[in-house]
Amino acid sequence: LGANGAGKTTLLKLLIGDLEPTEGVGEVWKHHNLRLAYIAQHSLHHLEEYLQQTPIAYIQERFRQGLDVELSKLKTLALTDDEKAIRDQTGAVKDVVGRQKRGKQVWYEVVKPGRKGEATQWYPLEEIETQFKPYVLKMVKNYDLKVQALESGLAVRPITSAEILEHLDDFGLGSDLAHGKIKQLSGGQRQRLPLFAPLLAEAP
Repeated sequence: LGANGAGKTTLLKLLIGDLEPTEGVGEVWKHHNLRLAYIAQHSLHHLEEYLQQTPIAYIQERFRQGLDVELSKLKTLALTDDEKAIRDQTGAVKDVVGRQKRGKQVWYEVVKPGRKGEATQWYPLEEIETQFKPYVLKMVKNYDLKVQALESGLAVRPITSAEILEHLDDFGLGSDLAHGKIKQLSGGQRQRLPLFAPLLAEAP
């Protein structure tokens, strides 16, 4: 809690990764297995692109690849066009494909393009954070999200309409509303939809 302008929204955006801390001023540390759900202060922000679709289609599209696309848009996760171009350069890190716990450290397996093809190497997270370009840490965070999606089962199988309907009903959005367009929902119903979506990943 705090007064207007005290920095509540800024703090939350730093925690979820929608803002990057000023270099040399501070840092945000998260455990690699920590799962975050993001709901914007103005919840319609999540629905702007989907107003012509049904709530069912919105949920399926949001978790189409097992990952919450809202998280992938965050500044600390999304690669810029320049960063994507760097990945194909010889000696650069092209992808992150593995993770291991070695003692107290977490190590990541990365793919590097070379003159004789691609090769993989392992590096501790501490070295990646201090010795590699910032985009590599973004790929590490994205890989952690992929692992979480696999563990939750969302990346293994698609979310069925029946599952979505069952859980939407628990949030007061019955079958008629679930099959209608989002733009036809009342303000309160629209607010419930972004609240429901992140919880789907936790549903048994």
